[in-house]
Amino acid sequence: MSVYAVTADEILPRFDELSGYVALNGNTVGTVCSRGIQWSVDEVLAHASRGEKLYAGELFATGTLPGGSGMETGHWLRPGDQLTLAIDQIGEISHPISSVQEPE
Repeated sequence: MSVYAVTADEILPRFDELSGYVALNGNTVGTVCSRGIQWSVDEVLAHASRGEKLYAGELFATGTLPGGSGMETGHWLRPGDQLTLAIDQIGEISHPISSVQEPE
């Protein structure tokens, strides 16, 4: 999740033109682009609505863009890392990676 929410009417007309990057500890480890994704937003929504009713105003995420996954880049997150995700003309968000805290 990001600190930004973008409405469909703002993003869908330019969805195939989005680009961005993934940085780990300040170093770019991957670049992403929405052009050529495996399934279009229309196809993803059609599939999701087959088994569940979708309502106006619901938050819907598309997942990781090609090139943005640690599995693709060989960079695995460790406690103490700082992960930054950015999409040009939308914004960026950074997350500190911490270890799992067991409940007391």
